[in-house]
Amino acid sequence: QRLSNAPLGYNEAFKRNIIYQKQVRHLFREDYYRTGLLENDTKWRAFEFAARDMSEAVAYIFRDGADYENNTVRLRGLDAGATYKIHSFNERAGKETYKTGAELMNEGITIRLPHPELNGCFDPKVMDEITRKEFLKQLAYGSDLLLLTRMK
Repeated sequence: QRLSNAPLGYNEAFKRNIIYQKQVRHLFREDYYRTGLLENDTKWRAFEFAARDMSEAVAYIFRDGADYENNTVRLRGLDAGATYKIHSFNERAGKETYKTGAELMNEGITIRLPHPELNGCFDPKVMDEITRKEFLKQLAYGSDLLLLTRMK
């Protein structure tokens, strides 16, 4: 009812997130991990759902006002010997990366939030003071969703 009052870009993000949720909701009945995923969990949060057959997983990562923009996520419930395609929902299509399950569980993957492509569209220098302060404050937040698929 109140979506017409939402801030600029909110409705598009909302629609996009519903599509993403529908793609991964079957994993919500699988294995769930919520601790030990982040290298530094001060004001960052992460949780993961992994298929019991280790064929796929989804990880949600949130930066909740932390002073630092990079963190390492070490995933669980993966096949150490398999290679996984990693799709960040903050990246454009075609920018997937590939790592082995062992790399993802031991070394992890570095996440930067907010993603540079998402916050690089605005120039704080041209904003009025109130808008600039709010924008810079919001840069301490961000989220990503990683979809991992085992390659055959």
